[in-house]
Amino acid sequence: MRINIVDYAGHPFQAQLSRKLAQRGHDVLHLYFGQAITPRGMLTTTVEDPKTLDIEGVRLDGEFRKYSYVRRWWQEQLLAKAFVRRIERFRPEVVIVANAPLDIARAIQRRCISSGVPFILWQQDIYSVALATLLRKKLGVVGAAVARYYHRLEGKILALSDAVIVISPAFAALDTSRFGLSPDRIAVIRNWAPVDEIRPGERDNCWSRAQGVTDRKVVMYSGTLGSKHDPAILLRIAERHLMPPAEPPQ
Repeated sequence: MRINIVDYAGHPFQAQLSRKLAQRGHDVLHLYFGQAITPRGMLTTTVEDPKTLDIEGVRLDGEFRKYSYVRRWWQEQLLAKAFVRRIERFRPEVVIVANAPLDIARAIQRRCISSGVPFILWQQDIYSVALATLLRKKLGVVGAAVARYYHRLEGKILALSDAVIVISPAFAALDTSRFGLSPDRIAVIRNWAPVDEIRPGERDNCWSRAQGVTDRKVVMYSGTLGSKHDPAILLRIAERHLMPPAEPPQ
């Protein structure tokens, strides 16, 4: 098959999936946003990769204004067109989209529907839930209205997807209860770590010595953090595991 995986973020295990599919004889085009600032996988082909694998970053002219809401929205419209143009040239038989902003995911889905190409949403996040909290906090009443729009948009994307992959049963339950998605159209595939690409270093190193944690118990969060996340959760976890228990009252 001709398979197009669009992982906007360019994370490690999505790239690993593209490699495995290419090794099985499929023609695979792996697309990502080249200006996203996030932990990345192996996003360049090597001599060991099959010739049926192409990995390409889609880029904008100029700086991507992530924290300027209006400018970012406009740039994502341009990005959506760029992704769609590259997908059209590849002529895939199926498209899998992960980590893409809702406007970009919807533009790709719309093109897939018009071309009769199956569209699979690999749902790594429920964007409208995160957006509702963030936009109401930042923009008040206007933010709440924008959040409602994206809630409807996410529901439409889910409803029109040929299949939806979610990363946990909790996501599946939320898609069913919040968006009315039929459970038989949802598959749960938990995220995995590309362990063959992880190279642990020495615990005793310049950074650990500078922080004074070489010989101490450490609670480490290894994921990404954005405006929609609450770092206080990480602090509470660390305190729970590292702080000594409180002395009982005398």
